[in-house]
Amino acid sequence: MIERAQALQGRWVLVYRVNEPKADTKFDNVRMVVRLVDLGEGTLPNNVARQLLVGDAQGDEARARQAWREAGLPLQGQIPVADLDPVRRKVRGEQA
Repeated sequence: MIERAQALQGRWVLVYRVNEPKADTKFDNVRMVVRLVDLGEGTLPNNVARQLLVGDAQGDEARARQAWREAGLPLQGQIPVADLDPVRRKVRGEQA
């Protein structure tokens, strides 16, 4: 897993982590399962970009949707990271 993660350095990656109970079903005894999803270099799928923006808006879908519209991001297709980053910074309250 570490070698796979190192090979993805410099790329956009989603990391999913799940704690699964071991066979004895006590949740204090778990194993961590991690899945890496390589999203590529310069663009993100539309649905992933939207999820990131909602996360940046702390789950406020209306705020994320408004920021998306104000930025003029397309409703379909790939979203360039360079176009999404300023919108993400704005939603997080950082200087754009």
